[in-house]
Amino acid sequence: MKITTFDILSYKIPMVAPLTMKGLETHHREGLFVRLSDDDGRIGWGEISPLPGFSPESMNEITEQTRKLKYRLKGTVAPEHLEELSGGFERWLRDFDLSASVRCGFETAVLNLIAATRNCPLSEILADTSAKTIAVNALLSGPDDKVIAKAKESAQVGYKTVKLKVGRRSIDDDIVLARRVRETVGGWVALRLDANRAWEMDEAVTFAAGVKPLAVEYIEEPLIDPKGLAEFHKRTGVPFALDETLRENTPENIDLPEGAAAVILKPTLLGGFEISMRFARRARRKDIKSVVSSSFETPSGLHVLAQLAAALGEADTAHGLGTAGRFAAEISDIPFGITDGTVKIIRVKQSLSPVKPEFLEEINNDR
Repeated sequence: MKITTFDILSYKIPMVAPLTMKGLETHHREGLFVRLSDDDGRIGWGEISPLPGFSPESMNEITEQTRKLKYRLKGTVAPEHLEELSGGFERWLRDFDLSASVRCGFETAVLNLIAATRNCPLSEILADTSAKTIAVNALLSGPDDKVIAKAKESAQVGYKTVKLKVGRRSIDDDIVLARRVRETVGGWVALRLDANRAWEMDEAVTFAAGVKPLAVEYIEEPLIDPKGLAEFHKRTGVPFALDETLRENTPENIDLPEGAAAVILKPTLLGGFEISMRFARRARRKDIKSVVSSSFETPSGLHVLAQLAAALGEADTAHGLGTAGRFAAEISDIPFGITDGTVKIIRVKQSLSPVKPEFLEEINNDR
């Protein structure tokens, strides 16, 4: 497959409300899109969306890296079997020293182009058998009253899993709120808690004791120091999930101790589909589920993440892709629709622009 054209476009989209990530307030989501095509005019899009507060790379850095990719790879033939996600991308791209978001966006553009050449959805080139629909968890954050209202609405419309952000209030207040959420959604809805490494060991143990009667599915990253996760589980019996810990390790050297219930796969932050699939394969060998989660990508980017989730083949797993509503405008002709807590896997037409033209600017001739 020859990369005949390689276009770069920037985007900037307003948010409904500011995103606050590790103390940084973001009013707009911005990044790049890469558009590749082959000799037959087939197209593959990829989104490069570093997440403020989590991604160390800046807009200037991702723009320069993407331009270097363009000048080196336009007109070249891509290696075969990249869709197997078994090391082909690493061998091809290792010398470029790409940041995680650039690697992710370029990988997805290439994979979308491969899928276009085969006239099938992306999920079908990533796995022999892929799901036709995937479950999504509802995300609960903000003031307590808003959290409870969202929990009630989510249960009523059919979500079977909700995820509550904790660690930003006092421990007692977090316990009370988690109890209120459980009472609101009932016992049939799975409850996930995400602490983002908020606590020291004794604090985490206190919190876990308070929520253990709620039968939580897991707590994401309860500890400031992840080396204590095995001890945390031994002391509490409460399962945990790994998120930030993945970005500090490789799939080959990561410790998956007793009590690990899930790995949270964020390709934009991890560095693409290939490394995400390597983590998923490692987790599967220990019967640990993989949850694909967004980094506030556009609806087009969410569709790509849904394809990865579908390819994992874990039918009972809800994924963290319910973030499209955070944008302040109808930004795309390819909406990311969630119905009754599920998303239908569709073949996204790569001939369509990933967001509306008013949000895009071509930067192909800039240096």
